[in-house]
Amino acid sequence: MHNKLSQSDLRSGVCFCAGRYASTKSIAYTAAAAAGRYAK
Repeated sequence: MHNKLSQSDLRSGVCFCAGRYASTKSIAYTAAAAAGRYAK
């Protein structure tokens, strides 16, 4: 039971980190695209 709980917590933590990384990457990409457009 404890093992199952920590595995669930681990998976939820991985999903949270992945989602945060994806949104950060998306924001950085959008900012870079906007900067590139202004530079031109």
